[in-house]
Amino acid sequence: MEQWKKNLYVMVAVQFVMMSAVNTVVPFLPLLVEQLVKGEAAVRSWSGLLIGIHSLFAAIMSPVWGSLADRWGRKPMVVRACVAIAFCTFLMGYAQNVYHLLALRILHGFFSGFSAAALTLVASQTEETKLGYALGLLQTGQVLGVLVGPLLGGILADLMSYRDTFRITGLMALAAGIAVILLVKEQFTVQEKEKQAHFLEELAACWHLPAIQVMFLVLFFTQLTIRMLEPIMSLFVATLVSGEALVATVTGLVFSVTGLAQFLSLPVIARRSDRWGYRRVLLVCLLGGALSNFPQALVGSVTGLLVFRFLYGLFLGGTIPMINALIGALTPAEHRGRVYGLTSSAFFLGGFVGPLTGGFLAAQLGFVPVFFLISALLVTNVFLVLKKVPVTG
Repeated sequence: MEQWKKNLYVMVAVQFVMMSAVNTVVPFLPLLVEQLVKGEAAVRSWSGLLIGIHSLFAAIMSPVWGSLADRWGRKPMVVRACVAIAFCTFLMGYAQNVYHLLALRILHGFFSGFSAAALTLVASQTEETKLGYALGLLQTGQVLGVLVGPLLGGILADLMSYRDTFRITGLMALAAGIAVILLVKEQFTVQEKEKQAHFLEELAACWHLPAIQVMFLVLFFTQLTIRMLEPIMSLFVATLVSGEALVATVTGLVFSVTGLAQFLSLPVIARRSDRWGYRRVLLVCLLGGALSNFPQALVGSVTGLLVFRFLYGLFLGGTIPMINALIGALTPAEHRGRVYGLTSSAFFLGGFVGPLTGGFLAAQLGFVPVFFLISALLVTNVFLVLKKVPVTG
């Protein structure tokens, strides 16, 4: 088997483990906050801040890690991210108040950036004609993690304790980092120092590559919509179910149904995207996501919510892989670490602003406006891609 394929399959498995670990905290973090602060509005606001704050610091540091990846190698950045996530998540199991959690979430964002590092590693080691397939398969590992993680986290939180769940996820991340060290082989030549441009000069040059600026905005809006519901979903589910004991498990099921739909649609999208065109597939996914999202605000039962979350997940599966494939197709291979570092800042900024926006809007106006705003942003992305992104792939 060719080495790029071996690396790809290992990274898909590692992506699955890491995303499972990271997403175990999503269903019950707002419920843990309920034990630490008083007042419904305070719970919603703190939940949004804790879920999103690490993304702000990840956005700040992502271009730095991307540049270092192009200078020193992509594999070391993946290992660094795995170890950082393991360390911070494990220590969250010992937090005594929301300020401890806040400090660890900040450190988590500052030193992690796993998804960007994994994306750059796979993109740099894959044949150009297989880029859509490889990034789609990598996204499948992520989707499986998103599918398993929330359900696992909800079950563990209900059966064990919140703190034990943090410790278990930390150990999972550490195991993933060890697997990368032992199994992934990267072909990388360190640049001579005299040929290395200044860090800021590198970023400025990458920023002005064709369509990178608009793809930055499209990725920001997309991630914003994905993350906006995280701090409020368990609270929204609580309005639809009777019995507090099952809220975490049902919330995990809601997230997992979305992940299941992504898992089912992604292989079809990944296999055909190189032939259909990344831009065309992205447009269909964005429009379908917008149309299947806003009815979620109007459901009166868990069953209805699950149906529309499944439909939404079918389209969601293709958005991030197609955005990343478009970015890769528009970027020279030697600059992909820096460019993916830049665009990952958009990803993390969306991850920061999304939960804050969702938590704030829900606290001030209720749940319904959050769902409608998500659909409006996805439609905005459709127009941006139509007007500004060239046909490629």
